[in-house]
Amino acid sequence: MKIRCAQIEVIPGNPKENYETCKRFVNEAKKDAMDLIVFPELCIPGYLIGDMWEDVSFLKDCEFYGRMLAKLSTSKLSIIFGNVLVDWNMKYEDGRVVKLNCGFVAKNKKIMYRPNKLKLPYIKTLQPNYREFDEKRYFMDSKEYYLRKKENVFKNFDPFIIDSMKIGLSICEDGWDKDYSMSPLSIEKDLGADILINVSCSPFTVNKNVSRDRTFSNKAKELKTTILYVNSVGIQNNGKNVFMFDGSSIVYNKDGRRCVGLNSFVEGSLNVDIYKTGLIGFYIRNFIFNEENEVKQIHDALIYGIQKYMKQSNLKKVVIGSSGGIDSAVVSALYAKAIGKENVYLVNMPSIFNSATTISLSRQLAENIGCYYAEASISNSVELTLNELDDKTFYNGKISDTISLSQFNTENIQARDRSSRILSAIASSLPGGVFTCNGNKSELTVGYCTLYGDLSGFLATIADLWKHQVYELGRYLNSNKEIIPCKIFTIVPSAELSEDQDIENGKGDPIKYWYHDYLFKSWVEKWNRSTPEDILVQYKKGTLETFLGMKEGRVKGYFKSNKNFIEDLEKWWNLFKNMSVAKRVQSPPILVVSRRSFGFDFREAMNINYLSRKYYRTKEWLLKHEDKNEQN
Repeated sequence: MKIRCAQIEVIPGNPKENYETCKRFVNEAKKDAMDLIVFPELCIPGYLIGDMWEDVSFLKDCEFYGRMLAKLSTSKLSIIFGNVLVDWNMKYEDGRVVKLNCGFVAKNKKIMYRPNKLKLPYIKTLQPNYREFDEKRYFMDSKEYYLRKKENVFKNFDPFIIDSMKIGLSICEDGWDKDYSMSPLSIEKDLGADILINVSCSPFTVNKNVSRDRTFSNKAKELKTTILYVNSVGIQNNGKNVFMFDGSSIVYNKDGRRCVGLNSFVEGSLNVDIYKTGLIGFYIRNFIFNEENEVKQIHDALIYGIQKYMKQSNLKKVVIGSSGGIDSAVVSALYAKAIGKENVYLVNMPSIFNSATTISLSRQLAENIGCYYAEASISNSVELTLNELDDKTFYNGKISDTISLSQFNTENIQARDRSSRILSAIASSLPGGVFTCNGNKSELTVGYCTLYGDLSGFLATIADLWKHQVYELGRYLNSNKEIIPCKIFTIVPSAELSEDQDIENGKGDPIKYWYHDYLFKSWVEKWNRSTPEDILVQYKKGTLETFLGMKEGRVKGYFKSNKNFIEDLEKWWNLFKNMSVAKRVQSPPILVVSRRSFGFDFREAMNINYLSRKYYRTKEWLLKHEDKNEQN
């Protein structure tokens, strides 16, 4: 059987356009005399579409275009594709109609059903309900559905049969069965499947391909069966997080060997000829599995995400506040590479606190990129605001109250003036223009950013990168040619909003990134996220650096005493759990590259800052045993 795996770009919420894409690939498969073409999971409706899943008119269109796609099949070419199945006669207790995430098989212009009285396609069994995944909100799984139908799917179903080949179909999470009580792939094999096909809509995160490869390679070897993994490309979002879908479709032989595959972030197809024994007859050698380093993965994903997000939103030009620091420099270089330097506008907005060094670096960055550049001082406008508001008196009819602006207030006024006034004004004057948020994940974790100021923007491009990752990405961008001036890598990171942040005197941000990056990461990205209790326990044992995954010796070298360590820990934890939550709720959408991004991926509530009983006991012990040599 000649099989084509179609790695297509799926447009979320647009069944008509997705059908047209499938149609184009089907016509090409017919010309090439293929026997079967396989499309990804939910390739008709898209995957991340929010509560659009509840729109009846949308669901009916999905059904319509699914039938249209099935009609493109012939007696010679069969089609497998993902779509929603609506059981209009079955409802949840709340009155919503039941929907099923299904894999459909079509041949000779008709939908094929498994040999069973229910006449159904393949229904997804394992539904992810973690991170950004929320399938149980919208779909019923096969176990519950068949229970309601009083049918035992695992006894009465046979695999789909196409040209005498028995096809074991599965959908995305069905292949990731390690921590589940059942294995859909194993069941399909036990039912007599000659080959196994997994259709997916699986988003990119760093090193995701390593875990995918391990999962499906081991399963092919375990079941001694060829596995075809077919994934989509494109971007989809849940409102707060923008996910890049990398495709990386691949075929494994029955010994678990990678045979043929497609590269990441490209639309295309791969062909494979499989015998009934599950052995692969011939394959196109157009794929070399490459465990690329993390910074290259991040670079490629961000470039792809920027391009797709700008196109999807019909945006043309971007305005970037260029501070002379690493964050804005990396963002500038990324956008110039993604959408062209002619569409990038850099603006340096100095106040009385900005150094000649950072202003010069901003100019040099723009020259290196070859993009548009301008300077717009905020000194006069900030002074105007201070004159208007400092010592301002308020009356309530009986008594008065006078406010005074602190240094902290003055810093925020500067940040807001840059974004809310200058950047937004320039962006609005450009056709299809927007301005960016340049904040990184370290800053977002503890709220080291200003509401309506540097937290503003149409997209938080690097907000899923820790500060040390931003530096690594900057070096990668400079690997062939110096785009980011070398001095930007060596100056002290600073917001330059007061004399206390004077980089000429070595003053800068209060976050010590070489330590706090790893501390904050443990609160956010660990599967079992750490709390101050875990941090203190590891600190007491002397194993904190290993626990955080950082170089040894840094913690002892930085903190002079147990008290100093505890004060620092509580300071940042309080910021992380308090006002920072409100800031994150109001932040722009984030391009996701990590296993846990702020937004709908990392879900949080504005609650009290809770510390456990064991934390307080450990804290008490450490303060009593102040000499670090007494720690055990």
